[in-house]
Amino acid sequence: MVIRFYTSKVCPWAQRVHIALIECLTNEHFNSLDIIEIDLTNKPAWYVNVHPQQKVPALQLDSDTILLESLPITEYILDQYGAHTNLIPKTTMGRYEMRLFIETFQNGILQPFYQLLRAKSLEEQEKMKVCLLEGIKRISARIKGPYALGSEFTLADIATVPWPLRFDVIEHFRGFVIPDTPEFLNFKQWVANCCNRESIQRSASQSSINLTGYAKYIRDGYAQPQPYRNVNNN
Repeated sequence: MVIRFYTSKVCPWAQRVHIALIECLTNEHFNSLDIIEIDLTNKPAWYVNVHPQQKVPALQLDSDTILLESLPITEYILDQYGAHTNLIPKTTMGRYEMRLFIETFQNGILQPFYQLLRAKSLEEQEKMKVCLLEGIKRISARIKGPYALGSEFTLADIATVPWPLRFDVIEHFRGFVIPDTPEFLNFKQWVANCCNRESIQRSASQSSINLTGYAKYIRDGYAQPQPYRNVNNN
C-alpha cells in the first residue's frame, strides 16, 4: 500500500505526523511512503483536491480516503500501525497523563508562542515572553524524564516537541531566550533527549527554513495558532 504524506518542513503540525510515521516505519504496512512537500507560500492548484483548506498535514491512504488534522492523523497512525510500540500508554492513568500533558502544553506554550509572534508592540511582546516562560515552568514541572511521561517516548512527546524545536524563530524575531536557571533545566533536557531520537532528527527542519517561513507569517499577520483538538474527542 502506498501512503502519501503531504507536509511542509516549516510546519510543526505536520512534523507531528512525520515523527509518528518514522516511529512506525518498521511496521509491514509501510511498504511505500510517498512524502510530498507543499510550498505553503505557493500552494499548487491541485492541492485543493487533497485538502479543501490547502493546509498541511494530510495523509492519503487510498484514492478515496484522506485524513486531515495533525493530532487525529497521528493517533490514527499509532493506533493502526504502532501496536509494536509503546507510543500510546497502556494504562488508563497513563493515557490520562498523556492528554493532560498535551493540554497543559497547548495552554501554556502553544498559545503564547503564537501570541508572541503576532505581538507588534514591545510591551505586548514582553508580556507574552513572561507568559511563555511561565508555561515552560509548568510543563517542566510535569516532565518525568527522560521523556514527558517517563522512560517511554509517547504521543505526549510527539504532539508537543515540534514547538520547542522552533524556538529559534522567537529568539530571532522576538529576542526570546530561556534562562539557564534550575526551573528550566528539566525542559531543556527533555528537548535534548527527544532530539536524540532518529524520528526527530529525520523530521526536523533547518533553522533557515523556519526563519524564512515564519518571516512571512509575521509580516502578513498569519501567525495564528490552530485550535487544540482534544485527544479524548478524536
